[in-house]
Amino acid sequence: MIPTDSKTLRERLVEIADAVGAKPPGEAGVKAWFIALKDFPIEDVVDALDTWLRTKPKMPTPADIRLVLAVRLSDRIERNAVTEKAQFASAARRILTEAEKRIGRQHLAKALGVLKPTFDPELAAERAAIQGEGEPC
Repeated sequence: MIPTDSKTLRERLVEIADAVGAKPPGEAGVKAWFIALKDFPIEDVVDALDTWLRTKPKMPTPADIRLVLAVRLSDRIERNAVTEKAQFASAARRILTEAEKRIGRQHLAKALGVLKPTFDPELAAERAAIQGEGEPC
């Protein structure tokens, strides 16, 4: 929240207090609510207050609303983690598949090099000499 959101917060707290038959917070009380909830967007705070009003018969405390907001944040993080996990797994499969193809091509090239060596005159002479050692003179 930003300081100009204090007016919206005050209005919503007065509405809730009137709805549940509680005393609305004064200037110092609204300031305390603002300090307690300033790390959340006003839209989320108002939505949490509305949810509280629909589900609870008493005036909430700032700690009650922080708890509602913390649970929502935790749920959102978990949902995002599941989505990101699926995206990561998909990307990892693509990367591994490409890496496996590349590694396979490298191994195949090495095997072909062993099976079909390129002509090297020095190696050819050595092979001929080895083959000639077995023949009688």
